[in-house]
Amino acid sequence: MQKELKNGYVNGIIGALLGALIGAVPWYLAETFLNIFAAVLGLLISMASFYGYMLLGGARKKGFGLAVIIISSVIAVCASEYFSNFTVLCRDQYIKSQAASLGVSVPQLAFLYMSLPEVLKGMIPNLLLGLLFAALGIFSSMKRILPYFAYGTAVPEAPAEAVPQQTAETEMLTEETSDMPSPMDAPAPNQPDSDGWTTYDMKK
Repeated sequence: MQKELKNGYVNGIIGALLGALIGAVPWYLAETFLNIFAAVLGLLISMASFYGYMLLGGARKKGFGLAVIIISSVIAVCASEYFSNFTVLCRDQYIKSQAASLGVSVPQLAFLYMSLPEVLKGMIPNLLLGLLFAALGIFSSMKRILPYFAYGTAVPEAPAEAVPQQTAETEMLTEETSDMPSPMDAPAPNQPDSDGWTTYDMKK
């Protein structure tokens, strides 16, 4: 049981992270090659994170599962925004010419640009919008998320001491019931006499 639960935790983390990264692909493609910032695609990231968690058999623990899905979605949003800007810089002609004049590779120079505080600050608005839509994706999927975790809720079992106590009480009730006089043991009435009165033979 403990091994299965541990596997559920590990599979849930892997599934949620893979699902979120796969859901971030449309964001990356739209912003990098179409020059379109579609924050609404953050919805796909959180929803894909949940489905990845579910498909890989993540643990049916609501607190753990939601935390993993949220963290994975945040990582995917940040990674998608970062690598989208990084790819745009690598394709920029100015960066290519500067890299050639400095004698460094284009990715290396692009990475140096990405580490500048001004560039990182410029990414914050897009990140906040993406995280907002990722949160909306989680809330909109609650009707699918909560039943998955509710299915694993265990019904508490009765204490072991309750069974023998209940058996002892049942035996006491059975003994008391057996000591009570039965209606079949009541004295049978005699035949009515000439005055119409029924008498009982008390000697029985």
